[in-house]
Amino acid sequence: MPSLLRKFQPAILPLLVFGALWFLLIKNLSLYWGADPQYSFGWFGPLLCAYLFLIRWFSRPLAGPASCAAAKWVFWIAALTFLPTWLVEQPNPDWRGLSWLLALEVVILTLCAIYFLGGRSWLRHFAFSICFILTTLPWPGGLETFLTQGLMQVVAWVTVGLLNLSHIAALQHGNLIEVKTGLLGIDEACSGIRSLQASVMVSLFLGELYRASFRRRTLFLLAGILIAFSCNVGRTFFLSWTAANQGIEFVPKWHDWAGLIELGICFFALWGCVHLTCRSSLKLPQPSPASSGTEQAPRPFPQKLAIGLGVWLALTILRGCLKSLTRGRSGLA
Repeated sequence: MPSLLRKFQPAILPLLVFGALWFLLIKNLSLYWGADPQYSFGWFGPLLCAYLFLIRWFSRPLAGPASCAAAKWVFWIAALTFLPTWLVEQPNPDWRGLSWLLALEVVILTLCAIYFLGGRSWLRHFAFSICFILTTLPWPGGLETFLTQGLMQVVAWVTVGLLNLSHIAALQHGNLIEVKTGLLGIDEACSGIRSLQASVMVSLFLGELYRASFRRRTLFLLAGILIAFSCNVGRTFFLSWTAANQGIEFVPKWHDWAGLIELGICFFALWGCVHLTCRSSLKLPQPSPASSGTEQAPRPFPQKLAIGLGVWLALTILRGCLKSLTRGRSGLA
């Protein structure tokens, strides 16, 4: 046991430091995941990110040298900017740009750590699993508003066309669908933006899980967008059909259930598409025989970098706590 402890002792400090770093990032992003139902799928992001890293770990290549001196400069620049970003972001949690900056700093620090441990081969091997957390971030407000408004218009137009083809009289008034029993509104939740964002995350996850080529991953992404749009049109058509035949008052009863069914169909349709395309190339991750032994083990993480980042991170947390305490006392006063 003492020999085993000595073996893993150099890794304890880096693990604690980067564990705290990712905890702060997830804590920050959870504000969006918990407050906005549109981003509730983000709770699965850290689990999927960890799973992708784990399966990559079992098939990791030989650890190479970290010979690029610029990596340490990139590491320290990202570390030094973390503190002001965190302090500015705390009183402004709804600034999406700051959340993106914070996430990018954590991702860059982690990628640098991977490079120090295994060189360029490890950086290429693990990069996607680290960057995958970015799929859970809120989209820029302007882009999200543009897509939401556009999707509401298109979904309403397609749904009205399908209703008329089904011999149900319907008219479009902007984001409203008029049927014989009243007006049915297509709001942000019904625009398809949530299923679109979730399908982007799922399609990227499945592409990495199946180790698909870049071309196939692009096709999976496009297929996910198309499936998400089709499922959302189906949901809106069902709710409009219910409103026309049973009355507007029955729509709230089916609204949430239809949304859950839509997400389920979207996921399984996309998974089926990916599986049928890549099942012949799916292999369980196994270590290469040539990379067994000590050559596959990570190189020691630079202790000076771990200590410096740990002290800076502790200072960041301490400054944040002091500012929160000061604001609390000012409010009481």
